[in-house]
Amino acid sequence: MEKSKNRCIHELRIYKAQNYICAHLDQELNLEKLVKIFAVSPFYFHRMFKSIAGETLYGFIQRVRLEKSCSMLSSNHDMKIISIAMNSGFRTSSSFSKSFKQHFKISPSAYRSHFSFNNSKNGTSKSKTNKEVIPPIGYLSDLELESLYRRKKQMNVEIKKIPKYRVAYMRQIGPYGEKIFS
Repeated sequence: MEKSKNRCIHELRIYKAQNYICAHLDQELNLEKLVKIFAVSPFYFHRMFKSIAGETLYGFIQRVRLEKSCSMLSSNHDMKIISIAMNSGFRTSSSFSKSFKQHFKISPSAYRSHFSFNNSKNGTSKSKTNKEVIPPIGYLSDLELESLYRRKKQMNVEIKKIPKYRVAYMRQIGPYGEKIFS
């Protein structure tokens, strides 16, 4: 029972760390900074992160930064690749290009030219090759945010008072893909 309770406490700490990382991707994120924020030892934090998240701290930060950059490359056509790299937390264009190519097996500029989305009115996306594609999950472009805002204004919102109840969520561990619920 005590072991289960401790596991829940550790998971909550790591989930908070992941949320912090996702909210601060454009800043320098390293083990030393995170252990100061979460007041734990570096060894403990790194070991617990790997155990709970299924990937190392550096691997998680790198993957999430690359996923953000994919979304920005495909939806922000006017933004320069170096700006996307900086907004995703990379310090140089060469480190961004190298990491991107290692992870996705394609250069950022090739990715942008192949997966630039033309959002239609019905919400589907097509690449420049006119094939339907699935946009990266988790990050919305300014155009997508504007579209959501316009749709929100058209909704009939009603505020109701409801009794208290518990809400749960399930955190996805590792990269997104077909086997989310296996």
